[in-house]
Amino acid sequence: MKVTIETKKTGHLLRWVCPQTRKRVSISVNEASDGRNPTKLKDRIESDIKHGEYDPTLVRYRPKTIGKNKTELTTVELFDRFTQYKQKYGGSRKALSKASIDTRYKYLKVMLEKHLDIPASSVDRQTIDAFTLVCQKLKPDTAKQRIWLLKAAWDWGKDKFQLPDPNPWDEIATRFDSVPVQPVPAFSRDEVKKILDGFRRAHLVVVGGVKK
Repeated sequence: MKVTIETKKTGHLLRWVCPQTRKRVSISVNEASDGRNPTKLKDRIESDIKHGEYDPTLVRYRPKTIGKNKTELTTVELFDRFTQYKQKYGGSRKALSKASIDTRYKYLKVMLEKHLDIPASSVDRQTIDAFTLVCQKLKPDTAKQRIWLLKAAWDWGKDKFQLPDPNPWDEIATRFDSVPVQPVPAFSRDEVKKILDGFRRAHLVVVGGVKK
């Protein structure tokens, strides 16, 4: 299995096909900031694939440090950094307001501190299943919003920290889709006729003073 290297302005991009899923995979490498040599990493990935030691989560191939900072964070630390980034830059949108942080991000951080304060690299579907049981106590829309925030945090941090890939939070939010309100069946023509006839008879009884 061949790994290709593309040179970018911010470093290099390694691309290959996952031997398990047959899907295309990519990972960013910046030798200046994280110390990973793209050629050596390319050789390592190809060797792992050849000898059956490939890590499909990609954690093995991500940097353990960037400069002097470790990239092995807990879920709380990761979400804190994501929140700080959103508060300062906002990504593709304007920076978040303090009110938005207080109403949306703060309560999710409390949930993580209480129920999922573990290394972010160890989050998998099993731990997520346990966390979603806690989320079921929330309103469906609130739970869905918080899962989307966690997915966004993992997407933001996947090339910066020791995080598994693909994102373990993918498609989890759909568990909290609201049950659609079933439309009331329309009356048939015969039922409409009976209802109108009933109204007419009731009107005649009132107007004519007839009692039954």
